[in-house]
Amino acid sequence: DLKISLLSQDSIKEFYADELNQHFSEIESKALGRAAKFSLIEVARELTGAGVPLVIEGAFHADTAQQLFAGIDTRTALVVQVSVICEFDVARARFEQRIADGERHPVHTGSVFSELSKEEILHKYRPLDMPGVVTVTYDTTDSHDGYEQLLQTLRESMNGQHAEEVR
Repeated sequence: DLKISLLSQDSIKEFYADELNQHFSEIESKALGRAAKFSLIEVARELTGAGVPLVIEGAFHADTAQQLFAGIDTRTALVVQVSVICEFDVARARFEQRIADGERHPVHTGSVFSELSKEEILHKYRPLDMPGVVTVTYDTTDSHDGYEQLLQTLRESMNGQHAEEVR
């Protein structure tokens, strides 16, 4: 909708899994996820270094993402972080429904909801603190009705007007 490229960590991970055509243990799945993340970041560094606008999508861990994103040049390309938030119980219910509906690719094993406490999840996936990056918060608790408003906020960010929250 913004007419810019999207790089998705899960899409890369799922592509790798499909190409390897095998079942992955939880440990192997996490390793493949790290490989996808590093691939995504390397491509993003090259593109942003050339001034190419893009969207980088993934659930990045705040404690390690700063290091990963260090090579992204915010002087040559606008970088906007969309922090998608949702009430915890609603997010868990949606996640469980995706699994029940068979919407989750088989390479994704395990569940952050069963592995970590609510506090650990909120801490791990908090917005990244990165200089030169505009952060837009998008709350999907009640619905995804704010999508058009999110797009407008992103368009404004791309034009140098920085809005901070979308509900």
